Amino acid sequence: MLDLIKKADRITRKYHKKISVERAIFLSWYCEKRDCKFCYMSTLSASKKAKRTIESLLAEILICKNLNWNIEFLSGGYGVYSLQKIKEIAEKISQTYQKVWLNTGIMNKRDMEIFGNEIEGITGSLETFDFDLHKIVCPSKPFSRVLQMLEDAKDLGFKTALTIILGLGEKKEKLENLFSIIKEYKIDRVTFYALNPQKNTIYEKFPSPSSLYYSEIVAKTRIEFPKLEIITGIWIDKISMIGLLLLSGSDGVTKFSMKSLLRNYANFKEEIEYAARIQNRVFDARFKIDSEKLERDVEIYGEDIRKKVKQYVDAI
Repeated sequence: MLDLIKKADRITRKYHKKISVERAIFLSWYCEKRDCKFCYMSTLSASKKAKRTIESLLAEILICKNLNWNIEFLSGGYGVYSLQKIKEIAEKISQTYQKVWLNTGIMNKRDMEIFGNEIEGITGSLETFDFDLHKIVCPSKPFSRVLQMLEDAKDLGFKTALTIILGLGEKKEKLENLFSIIKEYKIDRVTFYALNPQKNTIYEKFPSPSSLYYSEIVAKTRIEFPKLEIITGIWIDKISMIGLLLLSGSDGVTKFSMKSLLRNYANFKEEIEYAARIQNRVFDARFKIDSEKLERDVEIYGEDIRKKVKQYVDAI
């Protein structure tokens, strides 16, 4: 295991010079499918169509820009925003900060043709590299349709990415399935998450995967694909995993509460900065808001955004 991480670390130092903080921007907290067995949305009422306002989304984007955090992707459940509305949101973000990745469900080629230069890439939520397990935990997201979407996205000139959750009960030896998909579909980025057991799901009493298992999967993926972008998701209660994941090949970290991170950033920052020093990598994300710069950026969107930004900052 130590030799594996050392090898992954050498590759990481050679090809990956920067460590990032990534932020997934959620469009909604509702999904009309609600049958992914690990997801808290599967426990919600069909009538609870919770979605965010545009002002809320853009306010969060401005704070991420202020802190030099990357937007990992726009995400949300099925059946909330139309593709046209998602395009409008992506255009606003790309005009003021950066091009956007989408993780908004399975789309066909015609769906994706609506998008243009505002989009960096398309993310497919495979969730697991164990094909047999996938049929059980994600019955409404067939592997074949996700992979067809990624193939079509490449044809349209977009980058492509996958999300994988570790700890669902997958068989480790089936990691080769993931490697085959990355090769065949020329995947540009993979985001790994550790299972965060949700109440009232079948995974409620499952443990999160160990740091060594998580790091092993990341390290093997890094060794197999030296130039692949790898993002690792952790929760605020697992900050001590960050350094090991970075040494194993991660390019950045995601999956945290903005409020809890900014209120308790010291350990998080120390973990990343220590790894960055060891690996001679750049880490330029910040954890203190620059009020003057934020005020200038708010002018771009107007008074409605100003009110929402103030609510965010006051809550932090």
